[in-house]
Amino acid sequence: MSVGHAIRGEFPIFEHTTYVNSCSQGALSQRVRRAYEEYLEGWDANGAEWAVWVERADAARSAFGRLLQEYPSRTDGLSLTQRRILLAAADGPAPAGRIFRTISQQERRPFLGDTSFFAYLGDLAACEVPLLTAGDGVRLTAAGREVLAGREDHARLNGIDRWIGGVHLVGRAPAWRYDERLEVLTPG
Repeated sequence: MSVGHAIRGEFPIFEHTTYVNSCSQGALSQRVRRAYEEYLEGWDANGAEWAVWVERADAARSAFGRLLQEYPSRTDGLSLTQRRILLAAADGPAPAGRIFRTISQQERRPFLGDTSFFAYLGDLAACEVPLLTAGDGVRLTAAGREVLAGREDHARLNGIDRWIGGVHLVGRAPAWRYDERLEVLTPG
């Protein structure tokens, strides 16, 4: 079953209409409708629940900020997750499970599952210029140490082919980089 068929039932308009998305004015899903209804019920019962919505807006802002940190860094070409994996392996051979637990505990809002973690690990070990080895424990390579020190750039060394949000980054000179100092995306 395709993703489209799996979520089609979430959008009542699709029962009777072929709908072409118009920018941000897309079809209204059941989940969004329930969120609106929850908001309106809260307003009716309690007035403007400002503190609740500020908290939700802050959580969304934080989650979006964390997503931006998955873009390659301006300084070393690593995403924050990749950098944390390399840092966790920097002190010598470590079991992959320990590294997974270490980086998971560093997340304010954990999002990375073990399957995704092992995909990151495999990519860092199997790229053109490997940054780590994952045989008998996870270890940094000399190139991994150079990247962590900021003397080399992972994206320039190995290229990138990743979708982040709706953006496809590809090649050795990604169109966008994350600037940790300014906490913004900058042109590559």
